[in-house]
Amino acid sequence: MMIFSVGVLLLPLVCSQPQGWLSSPDHPLAYPSNSSKNWTLCASPGFAVSLTLIHLDLENSTDCKHDALKIFIGNNLKKSLCGKMSFMGMPSSNNLQFHSASGGCLYIYFYSDDSHPQVHTGFNAFYQTQDVDECTGQSNPCSHFCYNFIGGFRCSCPHGYLLSHNVTCEAIKCAKPKPLQNGHVKFVKGSKNEYLSVIKYDCNEPYYIAKEKHYGNYTCSAAQIWKENGNNILPSCHYVCGQHKLKSQFGRIFGGKPAPPGSFPWQVYLQISSSRGGAFIIGEKWLMTAAHNLVQDTTPIRKEQIQAYAGHNDLNEMEKFITLNISSIHIHENYTADYDNDIGLIKLKSPITFSENIRPLCLPPKITDGKTKRGLVSGYGITEKFSTADKLMYVDINTVDQHTCRTSFEKERKEDDSFPSVTDNMFCAGVSGGGKDSCSGDSGSAFVVQEKGVYCAVGIVSWGLRTCGTAGKYGVYTQVSQYLDWINKTMSENQ
Repeated sequence: MMIFSVGVLLLPLVCSQPQGWLSSPDHPLAYPSNSSKNWTLCASPGFAVSLTLIHLDLENSTDCKHDALKIFIGNNLKKSLCGKMSFMGMPSSNNLQFHSASGGCLYIYFYSDDSHPQVHTGFNAFYQTQDVDECTGQSNPCSHFCYNFIGGFRCSCPHGYLLSHNVTCEAIKCAKPKPLQNGHVKFVKGSKNEYLSVIKYDCNEPYYIAKEKHYGNYTCSAAQIWKENGNNILPSCHYVCGQHKLKSQFGRIFGGKPAPPGSFPWQVYLQISSSRGGAFIIGEKWLMTAAHNLVQDTTPIRKEQIQAYAGHNDLNEMEKFITLNISSIHIHENYTADYDNDIGLIKLKSPITFSENIRPLCLPPKITDGKTKRGLVSGYGITEKFSTADKLMYVDINTVDQHTCRTSFEKERKEDDSFPSVTDNMFCAGVSGGGKDSCSGDSGSAFVVQEKGVYCAVGIVSWGLRTCGTAGKYGVYTQVSQYLDWINKTMSENQ
C-alpha cells in the first residue's frame, strides 16, 4: 500500500491509491508560467513506489534553471529534468523510471518561471506501488534462506541454526553445562556446547553414585537445553557409605594395632577442651558420638569448646587433617549421667567432600537378629601401655549376650550403688580372656560390623571399667539401632 500527497501551488492533497497519474498543470495543454506543483509518494514497509515518465516537454535550460521536474529519492536529488524526451506512450521498462527504497518515498517537484519563448506541454508520469522482492540480488538481508511474500519477507535457517534478530542465522548453542555436585562432566561428542554436542555426567565414584534412572548422556537440543531422553533433570550424586579401601588385613586401642591409612575413613578425632574423644561420620554434614563427650558436669558444652578433625590417622601430623567446622550440637533428650541414651549428633557448617580417606559409615538395620557379632573399634584412646595413642589404633572384638554383659558387672554394682546399669539401650563387646577393649579416649567412636558388604555403625563406645581389657569384663556400647527414629528426626529437623 502507498500513501502520497499532492500539492498544487503549495496546497497539499492526500491520496491513498496504489497507482495513478501525475502531470503538469493543464496537461496536455501548455503549462502556465510561474506555476509549481509537488507530490510526495510513500510506500509501506515491504513495498516500493515507482514513477515512470510517459511524456516530458519542458523549456530547456542549462542545469534546468528555468523550468524543471526534480525527482528526489528520499532526501537525495536523483534527477533534474527539462527539455524534451521521447518515451513510449504507455508505462514501459524502456521509459525513464525511478524507484523508492522499500518503505521509502519519492518527492516530485515541478516549477516554471515567467519566461516562455515557446509553448511546452509539460510532463505526464505513471506511479504505482509494487511488492519488493527483498530476497533477490545483493540486498538479500538473510544469511541463509529467504522467502518473499507480498509486503515483506521471511528468513529461515538450516537445521542446527537459530534465527537471530529475524535475519541472521547463528549456530544453536546450549549454555555451559551446569556443574554436578560431587561429580563431573565431559564431552562425548562435539565441543563448544554446540547443537547435537553430547556430554556425560559422572559421579565421583567410588565415593558417590547416581541413583536416577535418567542418568546418562545429555544432548544439546534445538531448544538450547541439554536433554537426556527428553528431560533436562541433572543426576544427583549420593554418597556411598560403609566402605574403605582395605579388603582384608584386619587382625587384632587396647590390645590392638595401628590402623593403616584409609582403613577407618569415618573416624573423627574430637578435641574437647583438654580431653580427647571420638566420633564418626554418618552423612555429609553429620557426625555421631557419645552424648557424654558433649556434656561437662551435666551441662552441655558450647560448640566453640570442641574441635573435630578427620581424614588422617596420625595426631603428630595435624596439618594433614581436615578441620570440620561445627554448626550445632544435639544431645539425646533422655541422656542420663549413668550413660543411658548415650548418643549425640554434631552438625557441620558445610558438607564434607568424601574421598579415599574420609567417608561415612552406614546406619545399622532397625531390627537386629541378636546373634553374636564380630566388630571393629578404632580410636586414639589409651593403649595396652596405658598411654594415649597418637596414631589411630583398632581392635576386633565380639559382642556378648546381655546376660553375660550384665553379670560381668555384678561385683561392681554390689560394691557401688551408683555404678551404671546395662540397659536395653546398650550392649557389651570384648574378649572374655581380656587384652582387647576400647578404652578412655575412645568414647564416641564406632563399633562397626560388616553387614551385606558394608560397614554399619552398630554401637558407640560409651563406658567400661577404668582397667580396660580386664579378663571377664567388657566394654559397653550404645545400641545405635534403638535410636534410628531419633537420628533421622534430628537430621530432618535441622537441615
